[in-house]
Order: sequence, then C-alpha cells, then structure tokens
Amino acid sequence: MLRFSSSLSVAARALGLAAALASTPAFAQDCQLVVRAGKLALYPGQSMPVEVFARFHSSAHAFASAQFRVLADLPAWLGVSAGAIIGDDVLNISASQLHQPFLGVFADASNPLRIWSGAFQPASWTPRLVRFETTPLSFATYPSKLTPSTASCVADPTRDFVLVNPISVARFGVAPGDGTSIQRTGLNQFRAQSTSPAILIGLLLPAVQSSEEEPRVILRSSTPPERVEQTLVAERTVLPHPVTVLAWARVNGPSTSGIHVSAGDVRAVEYHFLRGGAHVRVFSGNSNDLNCALPELPIAYGSRVVHDRAARQTRIVGSGEFGSEQTLSVPGLGMVLCDAIEVHVVQHNLKQLAIGAHSYEIAGPSGVNVALMDGSVR
Repeated sequence: MLRFSSSLSVAARALGLAAALASTPAFAQDCQLVVRAGKLALYPGQSMPVEVFARFHSSAHAFASAQFRVLADLPAWLGVSAGAIIGDDVLNISASQLHQPFLGVFADASNPLRIWSGAFQPASWTPRLVRFETTPLSFATYPSKLTPSTASCVADPTRDFVLVNPISVARFGVAPGDGTSIQRTGLNQFRAQSTSPAILIGLLLPAVQSSEEEPRVILRSSTPPERVEQTLVAERTVLPHPVTVLAWARVNGPSTSGIHVSAGDVRAVEYHFLRGGAHVRVFSGNSNDLNCALPELPIAYGSRVVHDRAARQTRIVGSGEFGSEQTLSVPGLGMVLCDAIEVHVVQHNLKQLAIGAHSYEIAGPSGVNVALMDGSVR
C-alpha cells in the first residue's frame, strides 16, 4: 500500500525550491516521475485529474519512495492526494510503499506505478496552454523481491500539457502559454508574441490523421530562433505514456547545435536526413542526442505516428524542414547535404497510438508567424 506524506524538513523544502528554479527538461533516464493530465483540452465547467507515475528500470523489483513537487502554470488545484497547494504548485509531496518479504508484505511491483493524484479546474476560461512538470527531489526502488533494502536513482522530471478553452484556427485548437499572446492573421494563420524569454504555443490536432493529411506546423520569424522545443502529447487512451520532446537548439552559435530527444519507453532513436523528399542517410544513435553543426534551425516542424505491425513497432516521427539545403557535419557520418531531418522514436508500446497535441516553445524571437496545414487547407 502506498503511503503519502506532506511533511519535509526546512532544508528539504529549500532544496526543492532550488531544484525547481534550476530545473530544465532532462532526457530519458532509468527512473522518471511521469506527470499525466487527464485530458488534452478543458472547456468551461470541466475539471480533470492530474496523476504522477513512478517509472523505473526493469531490473528493479518495485518502487520504494519518492519526494517531489508538481508545478503548474495556473493556481487551479481543487485537491491533491498528498502535498501542500501553494499558489500554482503542489509542494512537499512524499510517497512510499512497504516491502517486508520476511513478514509476507510485498510492494506493488507495477511499473509504472501511480503514486500521486490531484484534481484541476482552471479559475479562468481565457484560452491558455497550461504546463505541468514534476520536480524530483529523491527516488528509490526495491532492487529485489527477496530483501527490503532500497537503492536510490536519479529521476527524470517530465512535462504534460492541457489546452484550456482553445480557439479554432483551421481545424486546429490553439491556446497561448504563459506570457504569450496570439492574434489570428488568416484562415489558417496566426501570430504569436511574448514579452518573456520564450514563446509558448499549444495546438490540438484534427481528430483524423492520415498520411495524405499529415498535420504540419510552419514557424517563421525574422529573428532566427536559438531553440525550438517540440513536445508531442499522446492520446489519453495510452496511459501512462510520457511525452516525447524534440529540442532543436543553437547554443553559442551554429557550431555547437544539436537535436535532443526525451521520451520514456524508447527502444531506439533514428535520425533520417532527407534531400528533395528522398532519404540521404539514416543514423541510429546509441544516445538520444545528435550534436552537429547546425547552421540554422528548421522553418517547418511537424509530427506523425507510424504503425509498423510487421515489425511490431510504433514510431513517433518529428520532422524539421530547412529553408534551404544545409551541409551538416554529423559525428560518425561526416558531411551530410540535406534539406530536412526526421527523428524517429521507436516505442515498445504496440497499442494504437495517436498524437493528440503539440506544444512549441521558441526561444530567441519576440514574435513568430504560424501557419497550420492539415490537409483541408493548402
């Protein structure tokens, strides 16, 4: 049985605050605190559950304990199973379960295991993208079914999103994130602006996706972005499936750029380089990071899901299209001439999986023009 507590020492609280302020999205580790919003979109009068699952390496027997925080962009918590609601966030959360095999008490070995829940309802129904994020302070597992000893693990934080009362642009639902404003400029276009360091946009995809109607997002800006983080949120029928993050970054100029993937339950990551729609090279990396000289960031971003039943694989594909041909220096491949890159994230999950929502976080420019292409608008 799980045990919950909301009491931590003053030192632990200070540590949690420091960790939260310093946290950035990490890439996949052996342990994760997976946060899951109960819906892709909320409309006036609705509420939803928000849950946290402990995910750990398959070599461990069971979850033992964790201390963490759940951060949100709006102060709208109705209640939580553990922790203290302070403003937007839930602090001082502690969860654990007993494992005393010599007394006949065995921990629940479910992986992932739900360890926390809360009820969330926005106080305002102004269109908004709300971001949830876990901040792990500690995480431990029971390595063996036969002994009560525990082992600590550095846990990954994760994010999830919900669109509050999104507006319609083409067949997309659109909602701006914290500090971002949007203005519709056409049937399938809008402009997003922000006074904060990053522009945050949420997009709810059309219900029906086919290869002929692959949704595509085109971001254009007069100021080159320094970083574009693309988060793909799975349909809620697949639970608890973590989000997949594709971060396209330029750090200290084009010579130290790269593409980063953060996803749970990953079998492999492949990088496909294309030119004129044809494959030039395919690179399967042992790491989730591809560091290469990236002269500029892509101008077009999109995603799709590929089900290969013959190979018993599900692939989440994130794509980036450049405005012109690029000569990239790729470790292990040498010089590659391409005009697009696809990142294929191969999942262990074999169920029917569909991408339900995007979020885009763009750092650098103060405004971007966004065009949404879904097959119905060309």
